Amino acid sequence: LEIDGIVKNGVEIKTGVTAGKDISATDLIGNFDAVYLAAGLSIPSKMNIPGEDLPVVFQSGDFLAAVNTGNNTVLEKIGKAESVAVLGGGNTAMDCACCAKRLGVKKVTVIYRRSEAEMPAWKEDYEFAKEEGVEFSWLTQPVKIETGKIACIKMKLGVPDASGRCKPEPVAGSEI
Repeated sequence: LEIDGIVKNGVEIKTGVTAGKDISATDLIGNFDAVYLAAGLSIPSKMNIPGEDLPVVFQSGDFLAAVNTGNNTVLEKIGKAESVAVLGGGNTAMDCACCAKRLGVKKVTVIYRRSEAEMPAWKEDYEFAKEEGVEFSWLTQPVKIETGKIACIKMKLGVPDASGRCKPEPVAGSEI
């Protein structure tokens, strides 16, 4: 739907074109009034916790690519799941959570180490995820992933970090 609206507004979309190979930078700059580079998802960061490399754990980019390309190997695993946990609080996490709901997962929970106020996702994406039925576990930090469960520790907010958001700190004895 979003792409249809873009096309209706006069944007011409060309796919399968590699800048620097199929068209030079000189041609781009010479033939267009403006050039927009859409870098896409960033390289995912590791959490460095036990179990993050299990076959039931998917990086966000891999999962969203599978959704966009119809990769049935990944989609069937997710679609058959009773519940899915999405770790993180950004826009990509909201996209993954909503996609999992649309694949038929009954319970999708976003686990985020800070509070709702510190979450970096756009408010519209967060509200949309709530409308889709996504649940949220605030101030919760995963510490270990096992097939079928995630061990977490509750967090509290400390002083602001370099980003200006309050830094999450573990609460002793709060393992769940």
